[in-house]
Amino acid sequence: MRGKFFYFLFFFCNIPLHLAVVNPPYGQLQVQGTYLTNSSGIPIQLQGMSLYFSMWQPQYYNQNVLVSLKNQWNSNVVRAAMGLTNGGYVDNPEYNYGLVKAVIEGAINLGMYVIVDWHITYNVSYTPQAITFFSNISKTYGSYPHIIYEIWNEPTVTWDVIVNYANQVIPVIRANDPNNIIVVGTADASSGPWFPPSQKLNYNNIMYTLHIYPDVWGGVTQDAVRTKATTALSNGIPIFVTEYGTGSVWPNQTLEVDEMAPWYKYFNQYFLSHATWSMSDVPEIYSAIQGGSTSSSTPAAQVTSQYVTYQGAISACASIGGVVASVHSNAQNAFLMSLTNSSSTFKVIPAGQFWLGLSIDKTQSPWNVTWADGSSNDYGNWVVPSSGIANGNCSGACATIIYPAYAPNQDLTSPSAPHVVYSSQYWIGQTVDKTVNPWNSTWQDGTATNYGNWNSPSQGPNNGNCTNQVCAIIMYSASSTSASPGAWDAVAQNSGFYPAICQVDAIY
Repeated sequence: MRGKFFYFLFFFCNIPLHLAVVNPPYGQLQVQGTYLTNSSGIPIQLQGMSLYFSMWQPQYYNQNVLVSLKNQWNSNVVRAAMGLTNGGYVDNPEYNYGLVKAVIEGAINLGMYVIVDWHITYNVSYTPQAITFFSNISKTYGSYPHIIYEIWNEPTVTWDVIVNYANQVIPVIRANDPNNIIVVGTADASSGPWFPPSQKLNYNNIMYTLHIYPDVWGGVTQDAVRTKATTALSNGIPIFVTEYGTGSVWPNQTLEVDEMAPWYKYFNQYFLSHATWSMSDVPEIYSAIQGGSTSSSTPAAQVTSQYVTYQGAISACASIGGVVASVHSNAQNAFLMSLTNSSSTFKVIPAGQFWLGLSIDKTQSPWNVTWADGSSNDYGNWVVPSSGIANGNCSGACATIIYPAYAPNQDLTSPSAPHVVYSSQYWIGQTVDKTVNPWNSTWQDGTATNYGNWNSPSQGPNNGNCTNQVCAIIMYSASSTSASPGAWDAVAQNSGFYPAICQVDAIY
């Protein structure tokens, strides 16, 4: 046994020598207050997918899957769920370590963040094994800013027991890696950090887990969970949603789009990072892949960064070898809607805003508002009219940006801040020809128009602002307030500038 032990140590500590390192999008992450921020201290949001237990879905633990998650699923983070028992790390450490290693190195190669998750789901933490595992991971990869540690997935023990465990594991990580984020599981299977703020752990760059499932946690309503989360945030407790499910298993397996839509808004409001459970094809409602798929046939859907008319959407999708997406089921519709809450929703588009010559010095009292040419400050067209120059992300010497034609408003920003654009509507690939009788509906990929999710079900494609022409279809985003999230309307093809949802391969 001793010989095997030293062999495993040698294997696990073997430092990679040939990584093609691509910097992650936000550089070295840090925790400031309750925010996960980039290397400059600006709040950011990670979003992506969690893989399934390593020993049960190993076919997804490879770089090809990460390429799809990054390029076609708009993920900037992936979660590698190291299973422990029933064939996991405790039973077969070399094999499972190799799976997680492949995901870590794939993420480093691609410029993604990776959550290294000690995926135990009950009251046994396997502390000695956890110490060995995280010691090896932090020694080998702790110098890369891509790494996030999740030290206990879903503890079913009290907070004091979790604290005792964390105080054994975190110092081992910090001995090798002083900076990368560590996420700590919370009581009741990570149902949330509901402990008093005085009981926070005394380490830097620590966040706490909240897991969300619509039908779990003893009948507690999702509104009640959001209220508790808001209280925790107001108490200075930073939250990371390392796992959430978009469906219910009781009383039967159903998608819960209406339950998740408020959460997507909440994630965006509070900059909560999140990972969906799960990138797998196991027969459960939470699985993102239909049974029988393989790592080489991962669903390929992508939200464009360009804001275009419908004809522009066709061109934008064609430029990546695809078509504007078609939809044939509630599951597909929910999947596409989930993409509207991903990184592309808040994508940095340098040409998306333009500087104006108006500056506001908020270090003065009253604030000093000046145009560069010295003319009078007698006009404003602010994003939030009631807030005016108080709106925006700047509290010092501020500059002003104007949004382009599809959102012609002004806002304040720090010159170093990322510029973000948000859309509540997205093009999908159906057109309805209302110049013929009966109307002719077609998908761009030629598949049958056998499904609809209309904003007004009784009106169908008759709803909307498009008549006597070939109309295009928009989908409302996951956080839409103007219509039901994921619902459709028929609109004129040049009625607005929106991102497009493209499919490169069949979605399901």
